[in-house]
Amino acid sequence: MKNISYRGFNASALTFESDAQFKKGDTVGFDENGDCCIAGEGSAFVGVCVSVRGKLITAQMEGFVEAPFSGDAPACGWSKLCSDGNGGVAVSEDDGVPLYRVIEVDTENSTVGFIL
Repeated sequence: MKNISYRGFNASALTFESDAQFKKGDTVGFDENGDCCIAGEGSAFVGVCVSVRGKLITAQMEGFVEAPFSGDAPACGWSKLCSDGNGGVAVSEDDGVPLYRVIEVDTENSTVGFIL
């Protein structure tokens, strides 16, 4: 990415208890029971995991985040992003997936910076 950092912009996070095997950077979702889980491939996500401490995970729920992307590169501006199921995001055409404000796209390293 560039020599400018947007980290910290409007950042807020929540801590959840989860039996899922989260790792830092995983997209966070909720299952049908309202339990925190790793967002599945093609699904909408609510945040990005920033910390794992045993069964406790902290998810950034707002603000600027960077994530790896798979498939086609997202466009800067408004892009529909979903979980790629592998700890990153992917562009989606699904109407049930929200739009995110994409600020940076690094096609060389396959990373995207966006506002949750």
